[in-house]
Amino acid sequence: MISTLKKTFTKNQETNPSFKVNFSDPAHHWINQNQRIKRFFEDVISQLSEEEKDSLATYGELVFLESQGMHSSVIPSHGDKTFVLVYPQLKKAILTADNEEAYAIIFHELGHLYYRHFTMRLHANEMTKQIEADDFAIRHGFGKGLFNFLMKMPISHEVSQRLEMIRLRT
Repeated sequence: MISTLKKTFTKNQETNPSFKVNFSDPAHHWINQNQRIKRFFEDVISQLSEEEKDSLATYGELVFLESQGMHSSVIPSHGDKTFVLVYPQLKKAILTADNEEAYAIIFHELGHLYYRHFTMRLHANEMTKQIEADDFAIRHGFGKGLFNFLMKMPISHEVSQRLEMIRLRT
C-alpha cells in the first residue's frame, strides 16, 4: 500500500510541474548583465496568471536565449527546457523607452506555448496559430504594440488578416 501511495504521489508531482524561469542559469547571463533587460523579463513573468504559468510549466523550464535572427521564436521542450530565442532586433526593442512592441513579441511567442501549437495543436493551420498567439499578446494588453510591429512588416494577406483581428479586438 505504501508503495502504491508513493507511486501516486510521484506521478502527481511529475504531471503537475511548476513553472520555472531560472535567471541564474548561465544561458541568462545576457539578461543579468543589464538591469533593464532583467526587469523586462521579470515583468513579463509577473504578468502571467497562475493558470498560464501552469500551462507553460508543461514545457519545462523556460529559457530566454540570446541568438541571431529576426525578432523571436520558440524551440519547445528540449529535455526539461523550452527556449524562447531573442534576436538582436528584439533585444534592441526591449531597451527602447517605449518597449510595448517587445512585450507584444514575447507574449506572442509565449502564446504559441500556451495554446499548445507544438504539441496538442500541432496540425492547426499556421494562420490560426498566429492569430491565437496574437490573442495572447492582446489579452495581456499589448495589442497596440503588436499592431505597430505588424505595420512594419511587408503587407501580405496574413499580415492584413492579423491587423484586422487586432483592430477588432482592441
